Amino acid sequence: MQGKIEEKEIHKDTHPFSTKVGLTQIDYPLPREGHSLTLHVAPLSYWTVQKFNRQMLEDPPDGELLALKEESLEKILSAKDKVTFPCPSALYIEMSIITSDGKLVILEKHKQLSALARTGHRWTCTIEEGLGWKRDIHDGRLDFYGAAKQGVSTELKIKPDEIDTISFYGIALEHTHLNSALLGVMTLKVSEQDLKQRIVEFADPGEFVLDTTRFVKVDSVFQNFFSGSNESSASWHPTGRMRALLTLHSLNLYQLR
Repeated sequence: MQGKIEEKEIHKDTHPFSTKVGLTQIDYPLPREGHSLTLHVAPLSYWTVQKFNRQMLEDPPDGELLALKEESLEKILSAKDKVTFPCPSALYIEMSIITSDGKLVILEKHKQLSALARTGHRWTCTIEEGLGWKRDIHDGRLDFYGAAKQGVSTELKIKPDEIDTISFYGIALEHTHLNSALLGVMTLKVSEQDLKQRIVEFADPGEFVLDTTRFVKVDSVFQNFFSGSNESSASWHPTGRMRALLTLHSLNLYQLR
């Protein structure tokens, strides 16, 4: 990757020495042996994410990167007791949000930012927060809950005492650029009306189409978005769809298969 750019470009990078959290291996839980789910991580530079993971989304795509992607996918998805990442994979926290009056927040990804949104996969949930090596690791342990709180604080000015619960339910591999995400659900002590105003004031307008934001009663989400002709599940961003279904599953409104 370094050979593809001139040295002067490296020095232009605004975060040449900043590091994200990169996922290198997942050990599956083995209850009989007393082993819990374990994530292995390492520092991952912003430069690497930009030149590898994000570069995969360029149009036209880079043939060499796509070949590396397919080779990496084959290794990651092969059946075994652990998942090893032979490629850079930045780790994110991706949460769905339920308001105090029982509404799931659904946003539309902006086509200018998301390659998948340009192909019709636009509906998602919020929040999406990248883990920082210096900020989110304390005493050798990842602070998932702290990162989730930081995400809603940054994007929506939600204070810690306005959060009711935070739960994590799964790990996703993002097929388009090989980053990974912990998927979870956050319930708030904030109502739809209050949160709607904060989205208008604070959410990034370059990332989401804010005038299409929806607040849907959780017991109506499946009917309105995953069945019938109103909304097809194919119009969801993949991890957004997973978060929405995990939210319904956590509330016993949907049976995962």
